[in-house]
Amino acid sequence: MMALKTFNFKLLMLLSIFIVFTACSDDDDGMVDPTPPIEENSILDIISGEDDLSTLVTVASGFPDVVDALNNPDAELTLFAPTNDAFTDFLELYPNLTNDQIEEILTFHVLASIEMAADLSDGQTLATLQGENLIVSIDGASVMINDANVTEVDLEAVNGVIHKIDMVLVPSTVPTQTIAEIAVGNEDFSLLVEAVTRFDDLTAAISSRESQLTVFAPTNDAFQALLDSNDDWNSLDDISDELLKDVLEFHVAAEVIASTDLSEGQEITMLNGAVATITLENGHMIEDANIAAADIFAVNGVVHVIDMVILPPQPMSIAEIAVEDENFSILVEAVSKFPDLLTAISDESSMLTVFAPTNAAFADLLASNPEWNTLDDIDEATLEAVLEYHILTSEVFSSALSNSRAETLNGKYIDINIDNGVMINDAMVTTADVDATNGVIHVIDKVLIPLNNIVEEAVAVDDLSTLVAAVTKFPDIVSALSDESAQLTVFAPTNDAFQALLDSNDDWNSLDDIDEATLLAVLQYHVAAAKVTSDMLEETTYTMLDGNDISVSLADGVTINGNSDVVIPDVAVSNGVVHVIDQVLLPPASN
Repeated sequence: MMALKTFNFKLLMLLSIFIVFTACSDDDDGMVDPTPPIEENSILDIISGEDDLSTLVTVASGFPDVVDALNNPDAELTLFAPTNDAFTDFLELYPNLTNDQIEEILTFHVLASIEMAADLSDGQTLATLQGENLIVSIDGASVMINDANVTEVDLEAVNGVIHKIDMVLVPSTVPTQTIAEIAVGNEDFSLLVEAVTRFDDLTAAISSRESQLTVFAPTNDAFQALLDSNDDWNSLDDISDELLKDVLEFHVAAEVIASTDLSEGQEITMLNGAVATITLENGHMIEDANIAAADIFAVNGVVHVIDMVILPPQPMSIAEIAVEDENFSILVEAVSKFPDLLTAISDESSMLTVFAPTNAAFADLLASNPEWNTLDDIDEATLEAVLEYHILTSEVFSSALSNSRAETLNGKYIDINIDNGVMINDAMVTTADVDATNGVIHVIDKVLIPLNNIVEEAVAVDDLSTLVAAVTKFPDIVSALSDESAQLTVFAPTNDAFQALLDSNDDWNSLDDIDEATLLAVLQYHVAAAKVTSDMLEETTYTMLDGNDISVSLADGVTINGNSDVVIPDVAVSNGVVHVIDQVLLPPASN
């Protein structure tokens, strides 16, 4: 970005109005300050007393060297002073001048000699403090300095003379053309001009004197090389509007960047939203294009000439992005084992969200199991389930994420937490919103492992086989405990706990001997319709699915209803939590 500061002319105009108003106001005693004798007034004093030069005074006051020069009683100067109206017109043409440019403009109006009106002659050249010359033109009573008319002459000061003019003079060091005017005036940009003029908004942007842009401008040869690269392109008319505009916008940045501001590896965001990279190793380059000529400054920015048309990164599918990024090579290897899954993340008609583990995340996964040295050591069904657990069947950008649960491709649910960054289960999102043509990628630092639901977990634990036998008598209970979208807490009695229950009644030799209504009530009395981990349990009561309450004691571990201890807390499941207990809980109606 340009380090030069720009001058706020709109603020300047407000200040100049204020100065005029205060200069015309009376003192507290109602008397107007008398004007000092001319011979005691410097040039700055004189113009400060002229209402129609207030803008000039305001501008000059921002530059100490200019103020000192105009105020120096020992100097011999001539000032061609633009009026307020001249500055108003100037503002329309030069809204974004830098401070250096303004100081050059000011000193371009000052001569280091006293030139009274009678001393001026037609064709005379006048050396300015800025270093360039002014030209005098006299035709009868009309006197011009460059293109400005002299409207009032010979305002004498102790250190020189002032002549009023009706235009702000601009030295050659200050750009006068817009980017559009520069391009139109250069024959080597005729194809660029032809391309840009197909798009009204782009034409307006590079034509507006209010803009602040950097244009990397390809030459005609660069555009011809682009046309030659495609057999179907004989002229710019053969390139679609959509593609051509995307290409053109990839050559324009909405900021002024001089060549001195470019650095190795610098990334510049262009108008189309894509990022172009600067390299300096072999001269100045943007992407693969050489900057052949730099720093053609315009009123509304700067032009750098480049020797090729740079093509913006083309949109890629989720699969293509993963293949292109070395950091996802293990993920790509894993997905490639499953053609249907690879098709899903390549399909342009689908819209997915993929939480993508990095290679480091997969390395941690393999290290977690001594039998896993490579992906080939992981059971294919397990690996496929793991991969599907990282995919949502809709596109969800980070701005739409909330503390919630989301169903994945394999029907399991992930937990999303955005309180401190974005967490997916226990994985952190390290890079969000990698946009793809068929969805979005969020990079995560850990492989997500799908959990069993309550029923699956119980079936997998030998010591809960009696509980499983009891639950499977009731399809509705099985369905409730298998529901991946649910969040439940189950106090799961062990096999020994159920055997103790059977031993408590001489008529009960097996579960079949227990009345079904009683057994259903007992099972429902072990389930709460909320996820309550051990660190969330309090000395209170909790209402269970059958409508009755259990009481929790934390005096010595966790005890339920005064006699059933939690022997294994916090068994993680996909739809809640399981606490293993050593006695079957009996609802009040069954006591």
